[in-house]
This record gives sequence, structure tokens and C-alpha cells, in this order.
Amino acid sequence: MSFKTDTWALQAETLIRKLKERGMDAVYYATGAEAREAILAELPDGAVVTWGGCMTIEEIGLAEAIRTSEKLNFLDRSKATTPQERRELYARQTL
Repeated sequence: MSFKTDTWALQAETLIRKLKERGMDAVYYATGAEAREAILAELPDGAVVTWGGCMTIEEIGLAEAIRTSEKLNFLDRSKATTPQERRELYARQTL
């Protein structure tokens, strides 16, 4: 490990502890690939998935994995060309 990755791990440990004190759960992954695979493993077949502008999802390859998955239903809000389509997509994601 490097100084940088050791520091991130320690910061994550502190943050996770504080979140748990507030009744929340959190997990730290050392790499984007680890996080991507863990998240994909949690998504059940047929899950409807969408997000709103998260660059981390793009950076770790999760967005592409979801877009190309045959097991997941991706609601791509960026494809909406009219306000009506956008409203319909927002309604579908809250079901």
C-alpha cells in the first residue's frame, strides 16, 4: 500500500464508524473494480436502475456495466427528448 491509499482506508474507517453510530451502514472498497463488482452482485436480476449525474459511477465502469447488462433494466434519463418523456422516466424510477 501507499501513503495515499493507507490514508484513504483510515479516513473510510473513521467515516464508516461515524455512520454506524447514526444507524447507517457503509462499506469501503480499495479499488473501483472491487466496488463495481460488489454493487453488481447486490443488484437482483430484473432490477430497475438509474442515477443522476454521478461521475464516480462512470469512472469505475459501473455505468457501462449496467447499460450493457442483459439482467438489469436501465432507465436512461439522458435519452428523454421531451418533458413528457422525462416525467415518465421519473415516474418509473419511483415505482
